[in-house]
Amino acid sequence: MERWVGLILLLFVFLAVVTAGSAQDQSDAAANLNNLNSQLIELQHREAELKIQLEQLKFDLKPENVERYFSGYGSTRPEELREMRRRQLQTSRDLVTTELEQIAASRSNLETAISNAEIHRQSSMVTSALQRNKKSQLLTFPRLLAIGALLAVAIGSVVLRQLITDRVR
Repeated sequence: MERWVGLILLLFVFLAVVTAGSAQDQSDAAANLNNLNSQLIELQHREAELKIQLEQLKFDLKPENVERYFSGYGSTRPEELREMRRRQLQTSRDLVTTELEQIAASRSNLETAISNAEIHRQSSMVTSALQRNKKSQLLTFPRLLAIGALLAVAIGSVVLRQLITDRVR
């Protein structure tokens, strides 16, 4: 009899795990999608900041602006100062341009990952809907009633057998 009770409990645990597993897949897929979307938003903000910085560097690199930068300084070598400023601005511009290129590649990878995550989320939703539909088809009331009757007969026969063996002794 203990064996039957154990089997029944095992069946209920199995059904609970299958149901929880499909719900967990859905929540994991949604969390992953939200995480990727937030990463993309952060990347877009950084890209916007770098574009503003690049425009400022382009403006500062104009010859009249480089010259104006040192207009208040007194120096015996103003050409060297202007050339040094121009090189610093060009180096900064090159670094910002390189970072923008890296962000563009990262954004492309993130967008691909987001589309894949969306597909995964949708497939997990479809899978869980199919599982729910399959469970609802498998566990209809008449079937549950029949299963219950069979279990009652099986448990009854085990109990009856145990009683008979006890009396024979």
